[in-house]
Amino acid sequence: MQDNYNTFIQDAKLILEMLECRAIDHYEFVMVMILLKQTVLFKKKSDGISLSQWVKFSGLSKNKIVSTLEVLRKKKIIHKHRQKGSNGGHTYSRYSLTLVPQKNKGSASEVQGLVPGKDTQVTDHTSNQRESERFAFEFLERYLYEITAGRKINNIEAYQASIIEKMESGHKGTIRNYLKWETEYKTCAIRSKHYGKMKTIIVNDTEITGTIEDLKSLDGKLILSVRGERKEGEYHGAVTTISFQSLEQVETILGGKE
Repeated sequence: MQDNYNTFIQDAKLILEMLECRAIDHYEFVMVMILLKQTVLFKKKSDGISLSQWVKFSGLSKNKIVSTLEVLRKKKIIHKHRQKGSNGGHTYSRYSLTLVPQKNKGSASEVQGLVPGKDTQVTDHTSNQRESERFAFEFLERYLYEITAGRKINNIEAYQASIIEKMESGHKGTIRNYLKWETEYKTCAIRSKHYGKMKTIIVNDTEITGTIEDLKSLDGKLILSVRGERKEGEYHGAVTTISFQSLEQVETILGGKE
């Protein structure tokens, strides 16, 4: 059971980090944690949970449980499979988490070292040189985890190795997909770190004080939303949006006074 518990903790940490970008509410979080416990902790891929059991585990009403499970299904966080009885009628549903990775020989951490250029950076994306040798795939392990979680892949180790091989060979489509994911991941991490905090930031010699409300990527730019702006001693509830070209600029700006 101790091994099960350790696996449960590891998967829980990864899943919680992945859920940060999926905007789940308190009720959805409770249901995910219940399903994680009922499956991973007991080394099961799925579990048949009746409505009465959901009520017992969560303390929520039946209507709230049904609506929350449907939201999680539509967000592709959980998978629901209806079980049939011996008479052909539906009995109960089996649930599984789509974010839990399949276990296979080898892991992302074991293959991560195959990627060259770990300590280098991209300087020119238009160059014909091998791009993978000029920048660090800083979050490769997490990327491989996310693109395989919940998918039916016969040999995860071989699939992950093929992704790495394409990166090593400079395959532009594969690298572009990774860079897009990495930007979204870093954006989410920065947003989670600063969300709800009061900041005083200076942009183009203008001082803005307010609560960090959002950070998102839009049309190749990063848009930071700050609610509340102090001008000449007055406080307004309006949202000010600030455009940035890079995450580095955002991190520098948000490093200001709190």
